[in-house]
Amino acid sequence: MNAKKLFSVIFFSLLLLCALSVPAAADMGPKPGLTVKVKNAPDELYYLDLLVKSESRYENLGEERVNYDQAMLAVLDQYHDDGWRPALTAGTSTPLFGKLTGSEQNGQMVHRFSYYGVPAEYRVILVTQSGTIRVTDPLERKTFQSTVVYDYATGETVTPAVPPAYLVQFLVTCIPTLLIEGLVLLLFRYRLKKNFKVFLLTNVATQVALTALLGSVLIFGGSFGGKLLLLPIEACITLAEALIYKNKLKGYSARRAVAYAVCANAASLLAGWFLIDPLYALLGQIL
Repeated sequence: MNAKKLFSVIFFSLLLLCALSVPAAADMGPKPGLTVKVKNAPDELYYLDLLVKSESRYENLGEERVNYDQAMLAVLDQYHDDGWRPALTAGTSTPLFGKLTGSEQNGQMVHRFSYYGVPAEYRVILVTQSGTIRVTDPLERKTFQSTVVYDYATGETVTPAVPPAYLVQFLVTCIPTLLIEGLVLLLFRYRLKKNFKVFLLTNVATQVALTALLGSVLIFGGSFGGKLLLLPIEACITLAEALIYKNKLKGYSARRAVAYAVCANAASLLAGWFLIDPLYALLGQIL
């Protein structure tokens, strides 16, 4: 079987695998999320909600309303400021999941909101049992999964920077790729000493491109979009590496070098497919 036929067989086999692995129901994919971490939280009972500008088509608290302090709920229900309304308490145009109470983690109170109703623009409102009301300035959710740290003592809000997430994504994908494709290189009986430089530079360059494209989709669009994009990205990388290895790998014919590029990238694609969900979860912890 020549390199062209081998590439076709592997490509369409992986395409079928990816198609079968993608969830059939759109609602099964990951949903937008927002985590609010409260530093120096009040010593008394408090409720935290998001302020949004949207219609109240969905009652997000539902039957859970009876489990909350009704006087504190009334304060939230009555809060209106230039169109800003509490998302969980008053409702949103699309469903929103979350709770008015948080959970303690590492000395901070953590509040998580998810599903399609997570707003792109929002404010944080905090109401205490004694009647104190604190509201932040407008904030913007720039990533699919986002975190904001709110210091109750100072009123300051901080959102994590995005660049570290790209670095993590690069390391998580580059290191396994070097190991996998390095092993395949040896299986094809190429001498690593003679080909290490071209192997390393080629993979680092393609991983930078992969990070720029796939990383952006994961950070701003979620893991489902990443899975859809992975195959065409890897196909382009395979073509680029085949052209490079055809002329640069030493020891065997150009046909063997192309076959290596196809097989090495097929192995990387398979590994990358199963790495996307853990990687996405890791990025969610950073952002």
